[in-house]
Amino acid sequence: MSQKLLWPVPYGKITQRMIFANLLKDVVRTQVCIGCGTCAAVCPVNAIQMGYDYPRLFGMCVRCGYCFYTCPVSVDEQFKGFDNMHQEIEKLAFGEVRKEPFGVYRSIYVLKEFDTPEEPAKLILKYLLENHLIDAIATIGFGEPSFGFMLQQPRPRIAGNPIVITNVDEIDEAIPQWLTSAPSGMALRGASEELSASFFQKSNVPKVAYYAPSSHVRAIWRARMSWIANSKVEEIVEYIISIFGRTYYFTEKLRTVLLQKGINISEIDGYEIKDSVVDFISDNKVFSFSLDEIAEAIHPGISKVNDRTGEYSDISIGMVGKNIVMIVRSGRIEPIVNNMINENIIRVEEADMSIIEGLRRLYV
Repeated sequence: MSQKLLWPVPYGKITQRMIFANLLKDVVRTQVCIGCGTCAAVCPVNAIQMGYDYPRLFGMCVRCGYCFYTCPVSVDEQFKGFDNMHQEIEKLAFGEVRKEPFGVYRSIYVLKEFDTPEEPAKLILKYLLENHLIDAIATIGFGEPSFGFMLQQPRPRIAGNPIVITNVDEIDEAIPQWLTSAPSGMALRGASEELSASFFQKSNVPKVAYYAPSSHVRAIWRARMSWIANSKVEEIVEYIISIFGRTYYFTEKLRTVLLQKGINISEIDGYEIKDSVVDFISDNKVFSFSLDEIAEAIHPGISKVNDRTGEYSDISIGMVGKNIVMIVRSGRIEPIVNNMINENIIRVEEADMSIIEGLRRLYV
């Protein structure tokens, strides 16, 4: 596979540089791509377009290597992967290493008076935005896509778009419970360029909360560890919030499954995910599918990522049994959560050993 042979790095070593061709061979064709879109987000010449599920080259590759060395599931001579290098990454992310299989944490709570993990996550995002702790939220949702020209068009509504939110009133309507893996990394690219004055001269670097699936947030730490990191994406991230325990589907496979049932995915106006079924809404009609009926469309890349609890987020929220559990992992976010608890914005109970055991069982 094509590589640039001589590439001087800051340490003086001459090494080989992996490029998009290697990303195609090692990640896309082996079906470990998670569809986060970070490769497209960091490309300095906008040569990568995100399809519904995978990246593809539609411009001239300048062989810079940003795409490969920011990809959260690629491995090379310097980076052996999150499972093999979790201690180094956790020291960088949290200043300590895990004592539990579900990662580093400061506190664990059971959340009260919520029906889904997404509800408290949105409350935290609102709190950050209302109190001017961040300038924007970069996430996946319904709305005008960031860098839409770098997305395969037209996109089914259920696929979601990378979006940037600066208005608290938009949060509830714009952010759904995710069904598919959309390119959230491109929302970070959008935030960095749409909210910055002369960003590359660093006159203003926006503060952004990145709200994304657990597998996607790994791209931030991959970028921060890489010797060829692109600060355009990772430098603006102030807080990372993720949802764990959700199943994500591959858009093209879901298209095929629904078509076999006589439903055109492009005509679906919305959806609702319940405990054992997904309701698709088209032309004011509801089409219900059990999770077993659409199981063959489960995203192949995300299902291979061994992150059951959002291990590299500042906060990860998900289901443990019938309980909605919030894991506060970083010292950056801990005082903010404490303020929200003290102000009765969220009601919590300290997690007991049954919750800890439940988290451990996720890794068995």
